[in-house]
Amino acid sequence: MSYSCSCSRERALAPLALFPPDEIREMVDEGGSDVVCQFCGRKYSFTREDLLALSASHEA
Repeated sequence: MSYSCSCSRERALAPLALFPPDEIREMVDEGGSDVVCQFCGRKYSFTREDLLALSASHEA
C-alpha cells in the first residue's frame, strides 16, 4: 500500500476563488500567492495574472 496525494494546481486554486474580491486584489498587489497542500506539502505558486483571471471570474 502506498500513499499518493490527489492535489493539483486546479484544486489548489479553487479555495482562492472563495476569497472576497478585495482580498484577491491585495494578493495581486503583492505579486501573487502560494498555496501549500496540507496533506503532502506540495507548493503551488499563482502569479498576479492567475489571480487577475480569478478576479475577473468573480465579476462575471
